[in-house]
Amino acid sequence: HIQSLQVKVNDNWLAPPIVSLNSEDILNISFDEMSHEYHRFQYVISHCNADWTPSGLSEIDFLEGFNNSPIENYQNSINTTMLYTHYSISFPNDQVKLKVSGNYIITIYNDNDDSKPVCKVCFSVIEKKVTISAKVRSNTDIDNNKSHQQVSFSVNYAGYNIRNPQNEIKIKVMQNLREDNCVTNALPSYVSSNELRYEYNKNLIFDAGNEYRRFEMVSVRYAAQGI
Repeated sequence: HIQSLQVKVNDNWLAPPIVSLNSEDILNISFDEMSHEYHRFQYVISHCNADWTPSGLSEIDFLEGFNNSPIENYQNSINTTMLYTHYSISFPNDQVKLKVSGNYIITIYNDNDDSKPVCKVCFSVIEKKVTISAKVRSNTDIDNNKSHQQVSFSVNYAGYNIRNPQNEIKIKVMQNLREDNCVTNALPSYVSSNELRYEYNKNLIFDAGNEYRRFEMVSVRYAAQGI
């Protein structure tokens, strides 16, 4: 009975679910329960590692305030074919504030029954500690340079004592926020004391997509614009 789950940052539905630590960014989570019957939904915030597994941090380390709080903002639908109740909550709020960066999962339960979550929401809190520069080029292997694009980027971590950057730094490359073809196993082609370079890596070659061209097909008797 849960529908229309949405996660928006600063009321921009095109933006990814990513907020900056100690900023004015507002993360809003909303969903519909398909009835006019009130449900007391609770939410629990969990801190996760890069692979979305539990990080093991104590709540006092990543939260300021109270966890396991109710969702108090709700509104019944009016003059709709299907009855539903719209629930929403924003972060940070008066009850809780996030203290550290990382990946987070918000689990929503019904009536304090933590054995049956009704939905889960994933989002990230970022804190700029390194410098990243990236380029997208059509120069790939000769077999697919007309249909694919390659991503090259570098990570500058000057000021950090990183002994094994291949294992200590996690890379995730996404194409237009897609999770189905994201790359997480890319290895650097160049390693220095303060920089990693990812260049000419076959794992970072993506389909380039389609190019749309304008043409006029009102008449079949003569070649119009673009024909």
